[in-house]
Amino acid sequence: MAQKRRSRKNKRYDPIDQILTIAARPEVLGLVLVLLSVFTLLSLLTTTRGVITGQWVDFLEQLFGMGKWGVPLVTGALGLWVVIRAIDKMPDLPLQTPLGSTVLFIAYVTAATLLFRDDPAASGGALGIFLADTLQSALGLWGAWSFVTILVITGIVLLTDKMLLYLAQDSGALFQDWWDQRRR
Repeated sequence: MAQKRRSRKNKRYDPIDQILTIAARPEVLGLVLVLLSVFTLLSLLTTTRGVITGQWVDFLEQLFGMGKWGVPLVTGALGLWVVIRAIDKMPDLPLQTPLGSTVLFIAYVTAATLLFRDDPAASGGALGIFLADTLQSALGLWGAWSFVTILVITGIVLLTDKMLLYLAQDSGALFQDWWDQRRR
């Protein structure tokens, strides 16, 4: 019996596959988020806009209303977090900071809509209208405001991590010292 020769398939060089492999890396995605936030912030700050930046700002205004100013901050924080985590290979880098800023952003958009529903330029855009309407129909006006308050507190706690705990402990110690001196 004759042995068959195995033919080697030529590996084809696929540039699209290589680009997708590079683009899917976390540090590249984080860098794209940071660049997007920088360009968005610059577009918001300038009075003259091109076609692309004008449509981008209009889209953000329709979606988030006055929250369009928070979009570059949230995406920039998230992008920096992804880049730092990917480059330093830090497994314990907390997700609390970008998550806290996102929660505060959602609370802001919802509160702006609850306050300024009649003024579309000052409200929270389509996202704010959806959240405010959903909360108001499910919980009523006071329940919606309670939920927004809980979101604000949660966002602040997530952003500050243990700083609030240390501040409370230091304030308690100062109050205790003041109370002991007053009793003497």
